[in-house]
Amino acid sequence: MRIKVDDLKIEFSRYSFELLQSDLKRLDSKYQFEKAICVAALKRDKEFIILKGEYQITLNAPCDYCFSSTQVVLDEEFELDLMPEKSRPEDSSDVEISIKSRDVEYYQGFEISLADYFEDQIILDLPMSVICSETCQGVCQQCGINRNISSCECEEQNLNNPFKVLKDLNLTD
Repeated sequence: MRIKVDDLKIEFSRYSFELLQSDLKRLDSKYQFEKAICVAALKRDKEFIILKGEYQITLNAPCDYCFSSTQVVLDEEFELDLMPEKSRPEDSSDVEISIKSRDVEYYQGFEISLADYFEDQIILDLPMSVICSETCQGVCQQCGINRNISSCECEEQNLNNPFKVLKDLNLTD
């Protein structure tokens, strides 16, 4: 969804829209979904724009341990300050950012593509690893069987694990 900057008012204007899989170009292809339901509220003060967004999306992805399909549900909110590209500091490597700094993005031209900002937020909100359950046992390293479904007769292989010496440490004092 594209919004013309000149159409924005001093008070918040609300926009509801959906994003489809084909709308998100940078999302890893392992994540599949039907649609993302998005709501954006925008207001403008001269060239400065505040974007308050919220979205709900259910993604299907393989578990990182056992490769079974699992769902990742995101129901998130965010707020961004949008400024024109011409106001970007020339040498942005020297800009100091604190924990209290607001998130600032830059826009070019006279239109804002809401899909781009929502895609960025969805990617930022994804978990570092997708796991089907806290008790997932993964796959056997030797035969590849999903150990959540059945067991195998493979021997536990002692690979060169640098942490195996920690197993024998007596930490009680």
